[in-house]
Amino acid sequence: MIATTALLLALLVADAPPTGRILLCRSRIIGDVTKEREGALAEAARSLPGRFLDYGVVCDDVPEAVRAARRARLDRVLTSRVEREGDLTHYVLSMADAALGREIARRELTVTPGENAVPPLQRAVRELLGGSPPGSPATTFSETIAGPPPGRRSP
Repeated sequence: MIATTALLLALLVADAPPTGRILLCRSRIIGDVTKEREGALAEAARSLPGRFLDYGVVCDDVPEAVRAARRARLDRVLTSRVEREGDLTHYVLSMADAALGREIARRELTVTPGENAVPPLQRAVRELLGGSPPGSPATTFSETIAGPPPGRRSP
């Protein structure tokens, strides 16, 4: 009887969704991006142990990321796009809420050649974690390291 109860409790705990964890999709790559830039977001997320569940595959868009989060029984998902234009690498990070089925916050940043992308990505991830509560309109914050994002001109 005790063994059966212990087994039942173990199964219930194993079936419970992980609390506070966020699904991390691999970055969608556009253009010729170096391997270290491609994996910079995953490295930045590792600086927050226990917060992310690495999905291991690319989510092409927010709806796909939301479906993946729902399958994993997680409330939120972080998906990203990495684009190379000339010498600049542009990152777009999107935090989506699985229950709402949409993006709730976004961060954009541009990194120049020779710059380590991990520290600014760590800041952006921390801002996303502390940012928009579920249900609030999506917020956008742009951080540029050396100049405007690709395709945009300075005022």
